[in-house]
Order: sequence, then structure tokens, then C-alpha cells
Amino acid sequence: MADVSFEDAIRLAVNILRDSAESHKMPSGTPLDGAATGAHAAAADELSALLSPRSSAVDAAITVEFDPSFIRGSVEMWRSATDMQILLHDTFKIHFMERRKPILEGFKMTGKAWLSMMRSMKSTTSARELSALCGEIEAFVKWAEDGLAELAHFGCDHDA
Repeated sequence: MADVSFEDAIRLAVNILRDSAESHKMPSGTPLDGAATGAHAAAADELSALLSPRSSAVDAAITVEFDPSFIRGSVEMWRSATDMQILLHDTFKIHFMERRKPILEGFKMTGKAWLSMMRSMKSTTSARELSALCGEIEAFVKWAEDGLAELAHFGCDHDA
């Protein structure tokens, strides 16, 4: 058996909880409803806090002004272009068809990175707005995951 420290065990648990919250599934594949997904995300946050106590001024909260229109604009443009719902030159159409899998994988990773960042934020004006943006990003990640699953279903899960 591997020698695992307390910190490593907590990190592993946090990763499993976050993966379950983001995929809306238990590691076994059992689906999670909205309440269970929220509970998994909250549990991951609580365990993460054990690993990073805010004991110094360096770890104090940072106040920033965040404009969600960049994320929303990126999601809209990427989805529209990838699904060819906007006018595209034929060269780009071929590119999006041939490279669909790595493009979707990149979107999935980007969305999950955004979610990781967003979940570390606390709104000072509208928690509902921040939560809504997280929901939009989760929908974007699900769109990418569904696209990857569809490619795999049709046997197109290889790179061009």
C-alpha cells in the first residue's frame, strides 16, 4: 500500500468530489441531482479549506472587478463556430470538422478551469449572478462532454 499523507488523502478526496460535482455523476456512474451536486461541491470546498488556512496577509482575500461578458462572449462564439451556426470560410469549416475532438477537449478543460476559478470567488454584490454564471459554464462543459460522447458513440473519437 502506498504511503499517503493526510494532505494527499484530502487532495484526492477533493478531486473526486469536484469531478463528481462537475460531471453530475458519482465515480460509479450513478447520476447526481442538483442538490447532491451542490453538496459534493460544498464538501470539496470545505476539505480544500483544510489544506489552505488563511493564516497570513498573503492569503487574504483579493478584491477584483470581474466582467462576466468575456466568458459569456467566448462561450457563445466558440459554440457557434464549432457548431457552424455562423458564417465561416470553407477552410474553417473543414478545420472544425477535422479537429472537433481536440477542440471540444480544449473547451472542456477551459470550462473546468473557469469553474475552478469561479468557485473560489465570493460575490460582494450578487451571489445569484455568480451562481448563474457558474451554471452557464457548467452547461458549456456539458455541451463539450456531450459532443465528445457523441463522437465516441459514432466511432469518431480519434484525432484527425
